[in-house]
Amino acid sequence: MDDENNTIDQLAHRRRHARKRKPVVGLLPRYILLAAGFVCVLAIGGMILAKIVDPYQEGAAQQRQISVLRTQLADTQVKNLGLEQRRDALYRPEGVEVAARSEGYLRKGEIRLVLEHDPNPMPEQVHHDSMADRWHNIWLGFVGH
Repeated sequence: MDDENNTIDQLAHRRRHARKRKPVVGLLPRYILLAAGFVCVLAIGGMILAKIVDPYQEGAAQQRQISVLRTQLADTQVKNLGLEQRRDALYRPEGVEVAARSEGYLRKGEIRLVLEHDPNPMPEQVHHDSMADRWHNIWLGFVGH
């Protein structure tokens, strides 16, 4: 009976070894394949994450653009207000006169005096003085005070 058990054990042992398959690829190619799969999973995960984050980045960029445009709008509104005030001033006769004189125009009958090498040039006055103040300033300029 021992021979019979030995024979059965030998047959079972042979069958087990016959069923075991030898690996198709070695250990190194398996690790390389596993690493490549891991890299692919990471790449796909990164692409998915980028698709999720992209709208938030675009929204932040648009918010920065909106703030820049609001600043430009405020600057333009300030400039428009100044231009409207200048336009309103030019509708008045004294505003037209000030603008014309700042451009160098004279009234009919006025003579432009140009002093060369003036040691004390008078600063141009933008504000309106009365006629008496003007003559007084001319007199002071004439007498040297």
